[in-house]
Amino acid sequence: MSDLKAEGIDADGIDLEFDGRDATLKAASGAGLSKADLDKAKDVVADVEGVRVADVDTAGLADSGTGAEPGDDPAGEPTDEPTAEPTEEPTEEPTAEPTEEPAACDVATVQGELTRILGADFIKFGRGKGDLAGSGATKVAEIAPLLAPCTDAAVTVTGYADLYGKDGQLPMLRALAVKNALVEAGVSGDIITAAGGGEGEFANRNQNRYAVIEIG
Repeated sequence: MSDLKAEGIDADGIDLEFDGRDATLKAASGAGLSKADLDKAKDVVADVEGVRVADVDTAGLADSGTGAEPGDDPAGEPTDEPTAEPTEEPTEEPTAEPTEEPAACDVATVQGELTRILGADFIKFGRGKGDLAGSGATKVAEIAPLLAPCTDAAVTVTGYADLYGKDGQLPMLRALAVKNALVEAGVSGDIITAAGGGEGEFANRNQNRYAVIEIG
């Protein structure tokens, strides 16, 4: 339970039961926990040495409307690949002409700004998700004005996944989600290449659901 507290999780609100090496987590009576709280706790317990499987019992949850994702692996991203094909990037460029000359693009300066905005955790995605949300969408919106003037540059967006999603469509879906968001924000789609990078570089699989942007 100390591992849960170290992650900022209310361990007193969670009942943890073991059947051999298999753990089951459920909300304690009156704890008022949500499904997201239990999922976060489950990921922490799954990483504890000696635990084989961690699962959740949704009985008694305060927010019972958020069920487990279809095909979830108990210890990582879904093992079933998304059935939706990656959407093609828009084929038409924005028709509106700029009212003034765009600022000059200095590739080295822009890359420095990209590194600053992306930070250590890059553009994050949810477990098993290929769509932008939260801080990831905010970062892309901040980056788009930097790339819009760089019409002669080469921009590469690379998506990654954890061990359980690295061989499927998730890496490319994440790269395409970032590319499409940049195009919608005014960046030329002709300068952006989307690529799937497989498994992320972090030791903790929970950090390996991300995308990066580079300019050259």
